[in-house]
Amino acid sequence: MAQVAAVPQPAAKAYPEDDASVDTNDALLEMLGLAIDPSADGVTTNDSCSPPLTSILVMDEEEDPASGDDIDCHSKNNPLLVSIQPIPLPPRCARYGQSANNAVAVVVDHFVSAAECRDILELAQTDARGFQYITEASHTAPDGTLYKVPLQHPNPHKLAVFENHKMVDRLWKRMVDTKLLLKSTLLRHCNKFGPPRGLNPRLRVLQYDAQDQDRFEPHFDATTRVGTSFVSRITVLLYLNDGGGVDFEGGETRFLNAHISNFNNQHTTASSSSEEEDHSNDGQHVITPQTGRLVLFEHDLYHAGAPLQWGTKHVLRTDIVFEDDDSDDAPDTPPQDGTPPPKPLLVHDFCQEWTDQNRAVLDDLGVLHGTLESFLVPGVGLLTQLLLEGGIPRPQIDQLLKVVQEHVK
Repeated sequence: MAQVAAVPQPAAKAYPEDDASVDTNDALLEMLGLAIDPSADGVTTNDSCSPPLTSILVMDEEEDPASGDDIDCHSKNNPLLVSIQPIPLPPRCARYGQSANNAVAVVVDHFVSAAECRDILELAQTDARGFQYITEASHTAPDGTLYKVPLQHPNPHKLAVFENHKMVDRLWKRMVDTKLLLKSTLLRHCNKFGPPRGLNPRLRVLQYDAQDQDRFEPHFDATTRVGTSFVSRITVLLYLNDGGGVDFEGGETRFLNAHISNFNNQHTTASSSSEEEDHSNDGQHVITPQTGRLVLFEHDLYHAGAPLQWGTKHVLRTDIVFEDDDSDDAPDTPPQDGTPPPKPLLVHDFCQEWTDQNRAVLDDLGVLHGTLESFLVPGVGLLTQLLLEGGIPRPQIDQLLKVVQEHVK
């Protein structure tokens, strides 16, 4: 892994040791190779049996990361107990019209302390690039080539990107120690992709300012390749300050039915509340940011960040990664003749003449910047239905499907 310049280190802070106390699922414990102590109601007691915490992170012994070293686990003396609750999702929240009943989506309160959140924010603020708007996206071709694509609709919020291996290790260790990774909601992902292997080392802190009208439009998260062997499957959000009228008003994370578009133009922010609100009548579930609150959910869930009425919101964003089943298919070495490999065709390449409104429908479905092969995964029938519901004319849909299928052959 490329070396990252260390940022200035704040004074070391002493955090007490963890005392995990969350119930676990014995079957998942066994599947993930963790020992089960019958006398402790399924709580693991043999630390030597825990999976490696740095299975995807390579760090030299002499490397000296910054304040992530301070990220530690909760103490048994800490009165704030970790609470893990499932998120009640709208029925049409999942991509491609799949059922959301068994989707991975949980809220974890008091995952980190307020002091630790301040440390993470301080690290992001001292990053050389600082907070800035992102106007282009990086994509990895099947041969491993990295290329950039200008964003047609850049996200209207600021971002600070950095790597800190010890911080990632500590956050991952806490997920293991609180048995968060062993909740039954992860069973389907574990059966399909194997056990989770770690966190994406690319940490992003998002900054939303009310005065700049920052927000996050409705979207699905994209799957990201991490190295040559891993791929992201589950989104990790960690709120670094309080919403609900404390540090800012608005800025709630909202899970929506996937047919809802132009969300931020049609809905106002929720009323102040320190608790989640279930708006079943308009097909959404609202999560109010709280300092130290963690939200985990799979990439295929439709969600948005509501606009702020006042104040500034900060949230840490990363991913849980799994083994990439297709990693062995990539070539070991790039072409030797000096010819740059061709860029893969993406869906947006065939929609240049579409209206912004129709392109936004594809973007809402998470397919506008995807490959042609991934576009066809749900099948022609379901794709046609989803695009028709989005208001795209049938002849335009048929023409797009025809062209894509011809290129995929």
